[in-house]
Amino acid sequence: MIGNVFVRTLLAGVCLLSLAGCASTGSKTTSASAGTHFILVPHAEVEPGDLDDPHLSAAGQHRAQALATLLADVSLTTLYHDEFRRTRETATPTLAMHPSAMANQYFSRGPLDETARQWRQQPTGGTVLVIGEADTLAPLARGLCACPVTPLRAGESDRLIRIDINAAGHASLRDNHDGAPSP
Repeated sequence: MIGNVFVRTLLAGVCLLSLAGCASTGSKTTSASAGTHFILVPHAEVEPGDLDDPHLSAAGQHRAQALATLLADVSLTTLYHDEFRRTRETATPTLAMHPSAMANQYFSRGPLDETARQWRQQPTGGTVLVIGEADTLAPLARGLCACPVTPLRAGESDRLIRIDINAAGHASLRDNHDGAPSP
């Protein structure tokens, strides 16, 4: 069963999307003039045992579906996931709801700050979802916004980091934990 903390975190993140004009009722907009919004989330829970590349557990599959449902009205233009099965499986339901979104794989063991800078230079407009390992999300967020980001703990799944980059290229960070914005 999906935890209440994760649901609260996602709902807070989706509310932030709505407040910024990224989510809409009935229509999706992808205007580059509105800027680009990056949402970074850790992969869903995995099956115990396989330490190298586990599948999602039943709770993880439910969480992945909940993520897709909550992002259904978001103008998702691009989705990045790393090279692991768990992030790909977390991404699958969201991609099914956003068939026009471009899916891309990134290498989580590479220079993450450079990867994030490349993403930032690609003018997509709309929303970009990044699903990765807990320890890679803070470095990616720092590369996107050049701002301090508290690292995620191993296994932390109740975190949603949002980076908004306006049309002028200015970035702002919203870091949600336990369903509420952090100071």
